[in-house]
Amino acid sequence: MAGDLHLVGDAVPYTYIGDSHAGSIGTLVFEDANETTRIVTRTCTIWRFVASDALGADGALGDELVQALRNTGALHTSQAFAPLAGFRPVQTTYGREKRPENVAVLDSASERAYVVCVGEIDTRYILHRFVLERLDFQVPFPIDGLEALPAFQARQTLRADRMLAFLGEEFKPLFVGLRLLRAAGLRTIFLHSLPPPAIDDADAERVLKHPSPARLRYKLAMFVNFLYEAVCRDIGVGFINMWPSVTSANLLRPEYYLDGLHLNREHAKRSVAEVHRQMTSLRAAVP
Repeated sequence: MAGDLHLVGDAVPYTYIGDSHAGSIGTLVFEDANETTRIVTRTCTIWRFVASDALGADGALGDELVQALRNTGALHTSQAFAPLAGFRPVQTTYGREKRPENVAVLDSASERAYVVCVGEIDTRYILHRFVLERLDFQVPFPIDGLEALPAFQARQTLRADRMLAFLGEEFKPLFVGLRLLRAAGLRTIFLHSLPPPAIDDADAERVLKHPSPARLRYKLAMFVNFLYEAVCRDIGVGFINMWPSVTSANLLRPEYYLDGLHLNREHAKRSVAEVHRQMTSLRAAVP
């Protein structure tokens, strides 16, 4: 009969948390051909989530990120929990009063992936500033393929080490927040790479609301991903690097284009596959 539902079994949630790039993953269901496992993607978007939102002014983890992780089952609170470094107590309602509760990582979180998507909005403002000040920068990695994009006539070019220090400071709250989560015992936290930006300058201006040269856009996104990968390796957080999968000669392949800012479902499928690959490796590493 129309409308009847048939239960097909359980699924393990992989949750994408953060800006609109998390939301673009959507709700998808996968089956692992090698296991009797179903994976379902969930999204928990935080409006205009940026790197600085990962940390509060007091140095504790940002409230919105903590709440998102509570809502999706990574964290729980209780008056019985011991205080956790880098986490504020959460006020919980009991009857007509608020009582402080401490935060802890749930054991069940070790079977679930939590993928943080953040940084693309930060790069918009950095890019705009560099364009206005006509600044360019060197990079400590190959940029093969970007010579196909028009050159940017800059007034000044920053050394790679100065640019690295600048980006490190810009994204420091995010890195501190990830370190706090990892130290708290959340081993299944991942940081997602920034997507390749639009290739066409007019397309990019339409979505970013300011002009920018393509070569500078690409170099900036690549530099942030370079930094993300290095920091994730240092603190023991998984890095979901989609750039090699969705680019050719470092430029976005058209089959992954969606709207000039986000990538499409084909990208989402590849992203979830990479998260699953890393989750499988994590499970295999547990004695």
